[in-house]
Amino acid sequence: MNATLRTLFKGSGTWHDGPVPPPNMERRWSDLAWIAAIALLVRIVYLAFFSALPWFDAPRVDAYAYHAIAQRIAGGDWAPEGLSEGLSTLYVYTLGTLYALVGDSPWTSRAFHALLGMATSITIFLCAGRITRRPYALGAGIAYAVSGPVLFHEALILPETLGAFLHTLLLLFVLDVPRSNRSYGRPLAMGIVLGAAVLLRPSALLLALPCLVSLRTIRPALLFVAAASVSIAPATLRNRIIDGENILVVASG
Repeated sequence: MNATLRTLFKGSGTWHDGPVPPPNMERRWSDLAWIAAIALLVRIVYLAFFSALPWFDAPRVDAYAYHAIAQRIAGGDWAPEGLSEGLSTLYVYTLGTLYALVGDSPWTSRAFHALLGMATSITIFLCAGRITRRPYALGAGIAYAVSGPVLFHEALILPETLGAFLHTLLLLFVLDVPRSNRSYGRPLAMGIVLGAAVLLRPSALLLALPCLVSLRTIRPALLFVAAASVSIAPATLRNRIIDGENILVVASG
């Protein structure tokens, strides 16, 4: 089977014997700058057109719910009731914090999402660079940066943009584990990111298993579980105290 795969991929340049060689750092920074510039430019142009649409400053359905509760949080109501019923806990509080800091303009969430989209493009490039050659990694990062569906969802007041960043960041940590198997900072960071992803969407808890498998040994795995548990615990306590519900994060999602 292994020989067959080598034959299939040898011509495409995507099969490697041994680890991918370390990149030239000067070239790496240049690649990061190009991806960031492309991602940011595309988002500026897209938002310039999107801002002319009638629903740019009139969020609807779920977007309106997130916007309204974030406004309450920004106004000082840091424990609004009903969050355990299905809204993304992390996204509501992130949006509320942004509103408190810079105001609840229609541009606040869109600018935040644009920066997240740029960061996700870079993270995808870094992930791809761990497993394949530079041209393919560049292609992956740029493909995300200019993707139409991605740009559309980034313009909505919904948690998917933050979720994409957290999931790709978690993947980057997983891919870096073999390079840092003596560092306990990595499993702690992985646990915090997984906890944040679960606070965003509880279904991300399914990612705990591949993370644990990648850590390989007991102590890093325990640190990972501890960090994730501490990250999630405030939402569980909040649901019990404020809503009177024994719910880990939310009742759905």
